Amino acid sequence: MLLGIPAIAVSLGSFDESADCSVAARTAAYLVERYMELGIPRHTLLNVNVPPLPENQIKGVRITRQGQGVWNDSYEERLDPMGRPYYWLRGIYNHVDDDPNADDVAVENGYIAITPIRFQLTDEDTIELLKQRF
Repeated sequence: MLLGIPAIAVSLGSFDESADCSVAARTAAYLVERYMELGIPRHTLLNVNVPPLPENQIKGVRITRQGQGVWNDSYEERLDPMGRPYYWLRGIYNHVDDDPNADDVAVENGYIAITPIRFQLTDEDTIELLKQRF
């Protein structure tokens, strides 16, 4: 995406290593097959989050915005194969908002969330404010 190459990120809302990824895989295949006809602009990533549910329990698809939340982080010390310590980030995600149009809320409510994301962090409104002040 950063290089202008069409990009899709697909995640399953589960940390269970034995989770069924088939719905996420079919969703990814569907989007890849139709990507060009969707008209996604260059430098836009489709971030897709799939609930860890059987296909017949998924309520549908929501086009969402990126949700707001905070992680309550913890770190677990582990050893690599050479016996050297490293730290594995763990934590619990806490929602800050409950907007049904937020990706994390949509997934929690049983929907596949598709969020178009750009890597442009400039706050355009503040640029105008600062131009007026300086």
